[in-house]
Amino acid sequence: MTYYLYTENQVREMWKRSYGTQIGIAQAKCFEAIVRMDGKIAVSFSGGKDSAVVLYLMAEAWSISKHKDEPLQVFFSNTTNEFTSMLPYIREYIKYIEAKFEIKIKFEIVRGEYTYFQVIDMVGLPFVSKKVARMVRDVKATLKRLNLKYADIEPLMPKAFTDKHIPERIETAEKLRALGFNNVVILYLTGVTSENKTSIRRFLPLQYRPLLDAPFELSEKCCDYLKKKPLKIENKKLGGLLPVTGEMACDSKDRMNAYRQTGCNMFDGSRPKSKPLGAATEQTVLHFIYDEKIPIAPVYGEVVFEDGIYKTTGEIRTGCKLCGFGLMFDPERFVRLQKYEPKIVQFCFTSVENGGLGYGEICSFLNEHCGMKIVIPTIEQGYYPKRIRKDDEDV
Repeated sequence: MTYYLYTENQVREMWKRSYGTQIGIAQAKCFEAIVRMDGKIAVSFSGGKDSAVVLYLMAEAWSISKHKDEPLQVFFSNTTNEFTSMLPYIREYIKYIEAKFEIKIKFEIVRGEYTYFQVIDMVGLPFVSKKVARMVRDVKATLKRLNLKYADIEPLMPKAFTDKHIPERIETAEKLRALGFNNVVILYLTGVTSENKTSIRRFLPLQYRPLLDAPFELSEKCCDYLKKKPLKIENKKLGGLLPVTGEMACDSKDRMNAYRQTGCNMFDGSRPKSKPLGAATEQTVLHFIYDEKIPIAPVYGEVVFEDGIYKTTGEIRTGCKLCGFGLMFDPERFVRLQKYEPKIVQFCFTSVENGGLGYGEICSFLNEHCGMKIVIPTIEQGYYPKRIRKDDEDV
């Protein structure tokens, strides 16, 4: 049973604290991490605005700690999927922090064994959401093992998945078990557990069922290969330094649940971590950047205060530029990317037959079959012979 330090309502009450209180708590958590770990910390700096604020606060605390004459360890995890302007910005920001707080920073770039393009070739593309991609991947693997398509089993599905249709859902689950489906996949497809109880927490929405017979593969594993595994390996090499990140509970449901379990600082357990901004809000981060005139990555533009709120004039978020997660909430993402990096967008939206990534076909499929409204960039089809597979050439 999962133990929580806070309820969701308690965390939401934390968001109502004043700007000064939220920043004060973040500063206190930075000091706590430095003291409790006797300086054995490592700040993970992605170049995003949240991690820029965390590095600023941690450097400020470091500069008045007993470790001020020692270098502060800072990591950048190179996923090979950042904006091209990100690494130059990161190097400049490191110099800015060193000069402002009169400290030394030991900066290291961590990179995994594979590039983004190699990972998606191996496991599939990140589209819709991590949760949906995971379920689609698992269900498609089972269908392939059983030599079936979703269209073959769709007639077995109940008319609806409401509480009124529980008997039909259980009947469908039993039929799928007889066909050789495992309990996890049955849960995704019917919302019925191995004990024939119902749950909607792990249920593949009908909206995305067409992806089960789609001619492309989805996966949520990019982050594992490109960021999580490399950082874990690097952390072990350095003797288990406490990772310090810019994660906030307001970022997502998953991060909310994680924060409820650990709070800002967790020093024990299998995955210790410091999240000084854990209980802060997006507005607090932007307000702090605005007040302190903190330089942020070029793709953000600048932070302005308009109509009673702080906002960026450019991108709202950075991160992996080619990621397709959350496109339902940000349908113009790739059109904006085209303004910054037209060549990479041309490559991504070129067809697989021409050696591209086939983003155009995927987005068109999602729009036509899954009710999404992704704005697809207009490109001239490229040709990338080094990426054309042998079997494509032989056809």
